[in-house]
Parts: sequence; structure tokens; C-alpha cells
Amino acid sequence: MTISSGELVRRNAAFAASGAFAGLPFPASDTLQVLGCVDSRVDPSDVLGLKLGEGVVMRNIGGRITPATLRSWALLGRLGQGQPPRSGHLVILHHTDCGIRRLAAYPEQLAAFFEIPADELESKAV
Repeated sequence: MTISSGELVRRNAAFAASGAFAGLPFPASDTLQVLGCVDSRVDPSDVLGLKLGEGVVMRNIGGRITPATLRSWALLGRLGQGQPPRSGHLVILHHTDCGIRRLAAYPEQLAAFFEIPADELESKAV
């Protein structure tokens, strides 16, 4: 599938013109946080049927909690009420045929992703 830059610009302009985000605070939801994989076949908003503003969706390789994910959520909390939400839901959305399993052949890069020594990779369930 190929999408041209022009088509992407057109889609962006249509979204902006729709005003769908008007009136939504940022961050829009402090009660639902979703972490999913970057795999384009499984968009967490589509999988969970989320409408714009119903949840904060973050994505990374494998949909894994990493130190970088935690730092991002901490910063996002500062944008909201100044602290992380005290209640709500955290959804960690994994999927079948995830490519993270193929990264076992690259232990140094995978260890850097998790910010752990490579000899600790076996303790991570993938």
C-alpha cells in the first residue's frame, strides 16, 4: 500500500477542518491509558473502538512497558493535572504474530530498548 504525501496533506486538512477535536482538553483522558504495538495491522484505537479523546494511546515496539514509556507517561501527567492519574484503566494491548519476537537475533539492540544488560533479556517474557 502506498499513500502519497499529497494524500496525507489532504487527509490532515480534512481532519483539521472537521473540528473533531474542538472542546477536548489535552490530555483528553486521564482515566484510560493504552499501550499498544507499533504494528500498523493492529491500531489500538480501532481494536478497542475508541473515539477521539476517550483514551491516551501510546505505541512502541511490542507494546512493552519500558523506562521510556514510564518517562513519557510521567511527562503526560504534568500536562494534565500535574500528576499521574490516581484511578482509571491501563490497557496493555498485545497481538499475535508480533515482530518483537524476531528481535531476539539482535540482543544488544533489544537490551538497549529495555534499558537492561543483554544477559537479562531471558527474564523478559516475549
